[in-house]
Amino acid sequence: LVMAKQKAVESDKLKSAFLHTISHEIRTPINSIVGYSQLVSYSKDKDDIDAFCEQIIYGSEQLLHLVTDIVYLANFETVSKNLVHEDLNIESLFTTIKCQYENQVKDKHLNFIYNPHPETNHVYSNKDAIMQLIKCFLENAIKFTKEGYVSMGYDLKKDYLKIWVKDSGIGIEKKNLKNVFKRFFKLDEFTSGTGIGLYICQKIVKSMKGKIGIDSEPDKGTYIWAELPLEKS
Repeated sequence: LVMAKQKAVESDKLKSAFLHTISHEIRTPINSIVGYSQLVSYSKDKDDIDAFCEQIIYGSEQLLHLVTDIVYLANFETVSKNLVHEDLNIESLFTTIKCQYENQVKDKHLNFIYNPHPETNHVYSNKDAIMQLIKCFLENAIKFTKEGYVSMGYDLKKDYLKIWVKDSGIGIEKKNLKNVFKRFFKLDEFTSGTGIGLYICQKIVKSMKGKIGIDSEPDKGTYIWAELPLEKS
Protein backbone atom coordinates (compact mmCIF):
# COMPACT_ATOMS: atom_id res chain seq x y z
CA LEU A 1 0.00 0.00 0.00
CA VAL A 2 2.85 2.38 0.86
CA MET A 3 4.60 1.63 -2.44
CA ALA A 4 1.34 2.03 -4.35
CA LYS A 5 0.73 5.39 -2.67
CA GLN A 6 4.27 6.56 -3.47
CA LYS A 7 3.83 5.60 -7.13
CA ALA A 8 0.49 7.41 -7.27
CA VAL A 9 2.01 10.58 -5.76
CA GLU A 10 4.97 10.41 -8.14
CA SER A 11 2.66 9.86 -11.10
CA ASP A 12 0.55 12.84 -10.06
CA LYS A 13 3.65 15.05 -9.78
CA LEU A 14 4.88 13.94 -13.22
CA LYS A 15 1.46 14.61 -14.70
CA SER A 16 1.40 18.11 -13.21
CA ALA A 17 4.92 18.85 -14.44
CA PHE A 18 4.06 17.51 -17.88
CA LEU A 19 0.88 19.61 -18.18
CA HIS A 20 2.70 22.73 -16.95
CA THR A 21 5.50 22.30 -19.48
CA ILE A 22 3.31 21.30 -22.39
CA SER A 23 0.72 24.05 -21.87
CA HIS A 24 3.44 26.69 -22.05
CA GLU A 25 5.19 25.13 -25.04
CA ILE A 26 1.93 24.74 -26.97
CA ARG A 27 0.74 28.29 -26.33
CA THR A 28 3.99 29.84 -27.59
CA PRO A 29 3.84 28.63 -31.23
CA ILE A 30 0.04 28.94 -31.37
CA ASN A 31 0.21 32.60 -30.27
CA SER A 32 2.88 33.18 -32.90
CA ILE A 33 0.82 31.55 -35.65
CA VAL A 34 -2.39 33.41 -34.73
CA GLY A 35 -0.63 36.76 -34.27
CA TYR A 36 1.31 36.71 -37.54
CA SER A 37 -1.72 35.35 -39.44
CA GLN A 38 -3.68 38.43 -38.35
CA LEU A 39 -0.81 40.70 -39.40
CA VAL A 40 -0.73 39.06 -42.84
CA SER A 41 -4.42 39.84 -43.34
CA TYR A 42 -3.84 43.51 -42.44
CA SER A 43 -0.55 44.13 -44.23
CA LYS A 44 -0.16 45.16 -47.87
CA ASP A 45 3.63 45.32 -47.98
CA LYS A 46 5.07 42.22 -49.73
CA ASP A 47 8.28 42.16 -47.66
CA ASP A 48 6.30 42.29 -44.42
CA ILE A 49 3.97 39.54 -45.61
CA ASP A 50 6.93 37.32 -46.54
CA ALA A 51 8.50 37.89 -43.10
CA PHE A 52 5.21 37.12 -41.34
CA CYS A 53 4.75 33.94 -43.39
CA GLU A 54 8.24 32.76 -42.37
CA GLN A 55 7.27 33.17 -38.71
CA ILE A 56 4.01 31.28 -39.30
CA ILE A 57 5.92 28.41 -40.94
CA TYR A 58 8.46 28.38 -38.08
CA GLY A 59 5.69 28.30 -35.45
CA SER A 60 3.87 25.53 -37.34
CA GLU A 61 7.04 23.43 -37.47
CA GLN A 62 7.58 23.92 -33.72
CA LEU A 63 3.99 22.88 -33.01
CA LEU A 64 4.23 19.83 -35.29
CA HIS A 65 7.47 18.73 -33.63
CA LEU A 66 5.91 19.15 -30.18
CA VAL A 67 2.79 17.16 -31.06
CA THR A 68 4.93 14.42 -32.64
CA ASP A 69 6.97 14.09 -29.42
CA ILE A 70 3.85 13.98 -27.25
CA VAL A 71 2.17 11.32 -29.42
CA TYR A 72 5.38 9.25 -29.57
CA LEU A 73 5.78 9.43 -25.77
CA ALA A 74 2.12 8.58 -25.15
CA ASN A 75 2.31 5.51 -27.39
CA PHE A 76 5.83 4.50 -26.50
CA GLU A 77 4.97 1.35 -24.58
CA THR A 78 3.00 0.02 -27.54
CA VAL A 79 5.61 1.14 -30.08
CA SER A 80 8.58 -0.33 -28.16
CA LYS A 81 6.90 -3.73 -27.91
CA ASN A 82 6.19 -3.84 -31.63
CA LEU A 83 9.47 -2.70 -33.16
CA VAL A 84 9.49 -4.14 -36.66
CA HIS A 85 12.97 -4.73 -38.05
CA GLU A 86 13.76 -4.61 -41.74
CA ASP A 87 16.73 -4.52 -44.09
CA LEU A 88 17.90 -0.92 -44.32
CA ASN A 89 20.43 0.93 -46.42
CA ILE A 90 21.94 3.04 -43.64
CA GLU A 91 23.86 5.18 -46.11
CA SER A 92 20.65 6.10 -47.91
CA LEU A 93 18.97 6.85 -44.58
CA PHE A 94 21.67 9.35 -43.56
CA THR A 95 21.68 10.97 -47.01
CA THR A 96 17.91 11.50 -46.79
CA ILE A 97 18.18 13.09 -43.34
CA LYS A 98 20.99 15.38 -44.53
CA CYS A 99 18.77 16.63 -47.36
CA GLN A 100 15.93 17.29 -44.91
CA TYR A 101 18.07 19.44 -42.60
CA GLU A 102 20.39 21.18 -45.08
CA ASN A 103 18.28 24.33 -45.38
CA GLN A 104 17.82 24.57 -41.61
CA VAL A 105 21.59 24.40 -41.07
CA LYS A 106 22.22 26.80 -43.94
CA ASP A 107 19.83 29.37 -42.45
CA LYS A 108 22.02 29.47 -39.33
CA HIS A 109 25.19 29.82 -41.46
CA LEU A 110 26.65 26.60 -40.08
CA ASN A 111 28.85 24.07 -41.83
CA PHE A 112 26.99 20.77 -42.22
CA ILE A 113 29.49 17.89 -42.29
CA TYR A 114 28.68 14.36 -43.41
CA ASN A 115 31.25 12.08 -45.03
CA PRO A 116 29.48 9.37 -47.04
CA HIS A 117 30.80 5.85 -46.82
CA PRO A 118 32.07 4.65 -50.20
CA GLU A 119 30.36 1.28 -49.94
CA THR A 120 26.65 0.57 -49.55
CA ASN A 121 25.90 -0.45 -45.98
CA HIS A 122 22.92 -2.59 -45.12
CA VAL A 123 21.70 -3.29 -41.60
CA TYR A 124 18.77 -5.18 -40.13
CA SER A 125 17.09 -2.83 -37.65
CA ASN A 126 14.11 -0.55 -37.03
CA LYS A 127 13.96 2.40 -39.42
CA ASP A 128 11.66 4.62 -37.33
CA ALA A 129 13.79 4.23 -34.21
CA ILE A 130 17.02 5.13 -36.02
CA MET A 131 15.36 8.12 -37.73
CA GLN A 132 13.99 9.37 -34.41
CA LEU A 133 17.42 9.19 -32.78
CA ILE A 134 19.32 10.93 -35.57
CA LYS A 135 16.74 13.68 -35.96
CA CYS A 136 16.60 14.42 -32.23
CA PHE A 137 20.41 14.53 -32.00
CA LEU A 138 20.59 16.83 -35.03
CA GLU A 139 17.83 19.18 -33.92
CA ASN A 140 19.48 19.70 -30.54
CA ALA A 141 22.86 20.30 -32.18
CA ILE A 142 21.41 22.88 -34.57
CA LYS A 143 19.42 24.59 -31.81
CA PHE A 144 22.42 25.06 -29.52
CA THR A 145 25.05 25.92 -32.14
CA LYS A 146 25.38 29.57 -33.13
CA GLU A 147 28.52 29.29 -35.24
CA GLY A 148 30.90 26.64 -36.54
CA TYR A 149 29.65 23.23 -37.59
CA VAL A 150 27.24 20.37 -37.08
CA SER A 151 28.53 16.92 -38.03
CA MET A 152 26.84 13.53 -38.15
CA GLY A 153 27.90 10.04 -39.04
CA TYR A 154 27.85 6.35 -38.20
CA ASP A 155 30.20 3.45 -37.57
CA LEU A 156 29.10 0.01 -38.64
CA LYS A 157 30.61 -2.93 -36.80
CA LYS A 158 29.87 -6.62 -37.02
CA ASP A 159 27.32 -6.70 -34.21
CA TYR A 160 26.28 -3.08 -33.65
CA LEU A 161 25.59 0.25 -35.35
CA LYS A 162 26.89 3.44 -33.74
CA ILE A 163 25.25 6.71 -34.78
CA TRP A 164 26.58 10.06 -33.60
CA VAL A 165 26.29 13.83 -33.92
CA LYS A 166 28.94 16.43 -33.05
CA ASP A 167 28.69 20.20 -32.90
CA SER A 168 30.67 23.31 -31.96
CA GLY A 169 27.82 24.74 -29.91
CA ILE A 170 27.46 26.17 -26.43
CA GLY A 171 28.09 22.82 -24.77
CA ILE A 172 26.84 21.55 -21.42
CA GLU A 173 28.37 21.88 -17.97
CA LYS A 174 29.63 18.64 -16.46
CA LYS A 175 27.16 18.82 -13.57
CA ASN A 176 24.23 18.78 -16.03
CA LEU A 177 25.41 15.87 -18.20
CA LYS A 178 23.83 13.31 -15.88
CA ASN A 179 20.45 15.04 -16.26
CA VAL A 180 20.16 15.45 -20.04
CA PHE A 181 18.29 12.16 -20.51
CA LYS A 182 15.80 12.88 -17.73
CA ARG A 183 12.20 13.72 -18.51
CA PHE A 184 11.44 17.47 -18.88
CA PHE A 185 15.08 18.50 -18.33
CA LYS A 186 16.00 21.84 -19.91
CA LEU A 187 19.24 23.79 -19.61
CA ASP A 188 17.27 26.93 -18.78
CA GLU A 189 13.70 28.21 -18.79
CA PHE A 190 14.30 30.32 -21.89
CA THR A 191 15.14 27.34 -24.12
CA SER A 192 12.31 26.26 -26.41
CA GLY A 193 11.16 22.65 -26.28
CA THR A 194 9.61 20.28 -23.76
CA GLY A 195 12.73 18.50 -22.56
CA ILE A 196 11.42 15.07 -23.58
CA GLY A 197 13.36 14.54 -26.83
CA LEU A 198 16.47 12.96 -25.31
CA TYR A 199 14.33 11.17 -22.73
CA ILE A 200 12.51 9.47 -25.62
CA CYS A 201 15.86 8.66 -27.26
CA GLN A 202 17.06 6.96 -24.10
CA LYS A 203 13.85 4.92 -23.93
CA ILE A 204 14.26 3.88 -27.57
CA VAL A 205 17.87 2.78 -27.08
CA LYS A 206 17.00 0.92 -23.88
CA SER A 207 14.15 -0.92 -25.61
CA MET A 208 16.63 -2.02 -28.29
CA LYS A 209 19.11 -3.14 -25.58
CA GLY A 210 21.67 -0.58 -26.71
CA LYS A 211 23.76 2.19 -25.15
CA ILE A 212 23.52 5.98 -25.30
CA GLY A 213 25.96 8.61 -24.08
CA ILE A 214 27.02 12.23 -24.30
CA ASP A 215 30.29 14.17 -23.90
CA SER A 216 30.32 17.93 -23.74
CA GLU A 217 32.22 21.00 -22.53
CA PRO A 218 30.93 24.57 -22.24
CA ASP A 219 31.79 26.65 -25.34
CA LYS A 220 33.49 23.64 -26.99
CA GLY A 221 30.54 21.67 -28.27
CA THR A 222 28.81 18.36 -27.74
CA TYR A 223 29.21 14.77 -28.94
CA ILE A 224 26.20 12.50 -28.53
CA TRP A 225 26.01 8.88 -29.62
CA ALA A 226 23.97 5.70 -29.51
CA GLU A 227 25.03 2.09 -30.07
CA LEU A 228 22.34 -0.24 -31.34
CA PRO A 229 22.87 -4.02 -31.41
CA LEU A 230 22.23 -5.52 -34.84
CA GLU A 231 20.19 -8.61 -35.49
CA LYS A 232 20.68 -11.00 -38.37
CA SER A 233 18.29 -10.59 -41.26
